[in-house]
Amino acid sequence: MNEMGKVPRNCELNAITAAAIAFRDGNDGVIEGVISDPDNCTFDPKTMIGKTVDCPEVEATIRLSRAAATVANEVWTGPKRADGSLLWADAVISPFSTQRYYEGAMTLDPNVSEYYRLFLAPGLGHCGGGLGAFPDEYFEALVKWVEEGIAPTTLKATSNTKDGEGRVLERPLCPYPKKQCCKGTGDTTLLKSFCCA
Repeated sequence: MNEMGKVPRNCELNAITAAAIAFRDGNDGVIEGVISDPDNCTFDPKTMIGKTVDCPEVEATIRLSRAAATVANEVWTGPKRADGSLLWADAVISPFSTQRYYEGAMTLDPNVSEYYRLFLAPGLGHCGGGLGAFPDEYFEALVKWVEEGIAPTTLKATSNTKDGEGRVLERPLCPYPKKQCCKGTGDTTLLKSFCCA
């Protein structure tokens, strides 16, 4: 942002995020405000440049700026240094950097899942927050793996927020590279309606 000399308004970034969610939400079989498979999200923030949005920060309707689209794209894909290498900021820890690290570990050791597993939690922010489901009993799963040799195949997760009918959402967190998907039948707020594929 400093390099561009422009700082986008929060309302611009919120509008771009909402558009991306609307574009990709539902690809897991459920519309709940969460992109379950961000790897396959092809939304381009630049398509939002010039569109109007209500902006409470300035109490007016404004047009979305190129700076906002650029910042959103860089947060999602990773800012790059002049030499083309990725630069990650700790203010927003991207799950993509964690995925890349795990993929590197898999390249070095094809048996890495015997001692190291990655469970992504779609829709959660760094350290919580968001519409996604938060892992339940993850510490217990880790203890069972370490002390009994039983590795977790999924982690049960429950949302901190409720849907329009006052129900919490249950989801499986899948070991990467598997992703959660809706089975297409049953109550989509319940864990049993989802699988890892």
